Amino acid sequence: WASAAPAAASEASDGGVWLEARGGFFLGGSKAFRTSYKPGPAFGFDLTVSVGPSLGIWAGAGYFAKNGLTSFTEEPLKIRLLPVYAGLRVRLSRGKASPYLGAAGGYFLYREESETDVASGGTPGFLGQAGLAVQAGRSFGLDFYVRYSYARVKAGSPDFESSNIGGLEAGLGLGVRF
Repeated sequence: WASAAPAAASEASDGGVWLEARGGFFLGGSKAFRTSYKPGPAFGFDLTVSVGPSLGIWAGAGYFAKNGLTSFTEEPLKIRLLPVYAGLRVRLSRGKASPYLGAAGGYFLYREESETDVASGGTPGFLGQAGLAVQAGRSFGLDFYVRYSYARVKAGSPDFESSNIGGLEAGLGLGVRF
C-alpha cells in the first residue's frame, strides 16, 4: 500500500529527510479479495531518512477503504486496510530522474464489516516497491511508483481459504525535503 521518493536524495546525498504524500490505485492481491472488492483509490504517506549516498531508511502508512459484496449471497461488505511498514530504499542512479527499489516489513491492520459480522485484527506482511523519483525543484519531487504487498489473513471458519489483503498498487507521490 503504501511510497517515499528518493528524489531529494539525488540532490542531498549528504543526508536529509524526505516526507511524501501519495495517492494510487489499489488492485488487491488474492482472487477472493478482488471478487468481493473492486480496485479503488489508496492513500498514504512515507518518510525516508538518508543514511548514505544511495541508501535510506523508509517508513510509512497507507489507507484503503472500499464497499463490496460477498461472493455467494451478495451481502454488502465494507473493508478498511491500514498497513504500517518500515524498511530500506536503494537509489539505483543519480540525477534529475532516479530509479529506486525498496523493501519493507509491516503490520497490516484490517476491519471488515457485513450486516451480520465484524472481523478485525492485524497480520504481519511485507512489501516491495520500484519507482522513478523525479526532482521537480530544489526541495520538491514527484515519485512514480509500483508496489506489491503481501499479508495473509486466515478466515474464521476452516471451510474458508485464507486471503491476501495486500496486493498491487500504482500511483504518484508528491514530496518535500527538509
